[in-house]
Amino acid sequence: MAKGFLHRRSSLLVALALSTFVPAASADKVTLKSGEVVEGKILRETETELVLSVAISAGVLDERIVKKEEVESVSQQGADVALYESLKYYKIGRDSYVPAAYDTMMRALESFLGRHPDSTYAEEIKQNLYALRDEEARVKKGEVKWNNRWYGPDEADTLAYQMAGVRLYAQMKEKAARGDAITALNLFARLEKEYPGSRDYPDAVDLAARLIPLVVQEAERRTAEAQRQQNQFKARIDAVAEPERSRLIRTNNNAIAREKAQYENAEKLQLAWKPILPLDDRSLVALRNTANGVLPRLRNMNTDKMREAVEAGFAVERALEKKDVATAEQKLKLAVSNWKEYERLAYLNDAIKAVKEELAEAEKEAQAQSANAAPTKKS
Repeated sequence: MAKGFLHRRSSLLVALALSTFVPAASADKVTLKSGEVVEGKILRETETELVLSVAISAGVLDERIVKKEEVESVSQQGADVALYESLKYYKIGRDSYVPAAYDTMMRALESFLGRHPDSTYAEEIKQNLYALRDEEARVKKGEVKWNNRWYGPDEADTLAYQMAGVRLYAQMKEKAARGDAITALNLFARLEKEYPGSRDYPDAVDLAARLIPLVVQEAERRTAEAQRQQNQFKARIDAVAEPERSRLIRTNNNAIAREKAQYENAEKLQLAWKPILPLDDRSLVALRNTANGVLPRLRNMNTDKMREAVEAGFAVERALEKKDVATAEQKLKLAVSNWKEYERLAYLNDAIKAVKEELAEAEKEAQAQSANAAPTKKS
């Protein structure tokens, strides 16, 4: 099925997802005088040593101690950069949030400004904070913003279903952009189950269809790499003396046990998409099976038609604002033919009826006034 321009707006999210499948870009780098570069996370520092958490194989972390006298240079990601990456999504969008979300976001932004007042991101954070404050004031009055249009408290209830779908898709996009594709897909599974008639469902379908092959591909790559490194590890420990040998075996076994526990917890939670766990063979099998069951169905959906239905729905509302019933009815018919499951259509149908009744009543009243105003014929 051909995909239109609207479909491509998820490409950046997918690119971000791809880039974040690799080990975290925020890793610290310690360059030794020997030329070796040690990448990991600096856990602590003394006057004579640096202690880093480093990967010794796929999914297996260990601590490495580096003498400062051996260090040529240290490169650490700025604290404000790492924090900004987690906050850059905290801003207003085309839809409003639930009231509690504003407080959470604003407190986080205020904390950033307090900790990093001179950051290059400070001005952007301030502008986002001010915009959120203004929007929160309207939400507290019972207003709802949907697709960049504000609705009064009397209309808010009619948007409850749509807003729930909007928020789930927003969470899905955020997780995908952060590289957490598995959580993104589990959010999609919930969206598909609970709000399949919501405005953003077609966009969610397209994003999921792009993420699924990436997840399977990454799971296969990491599983193969884990197997290779496990084989190397088994050969390596034979050459290591005690007590180091036992310590490394214990570290490796603990990592395997943690992944098995993670998989069992995912099963207990009945997650549709299991996490990528390269040290547990069940993970790859489950991901492949789920992908084979879901992906063909998603790819067979005509999401462009669904988006056209949504746009037609917005056109209905614009026409009704002008009391243009003929255009509203035409656009509603188009929306129904493209995606009859779109939940907003029932409300729009009722809205057209209400405007028609309003116009009919106004016409009656005008006729009555005209009759009353007509001059009485003299005999």
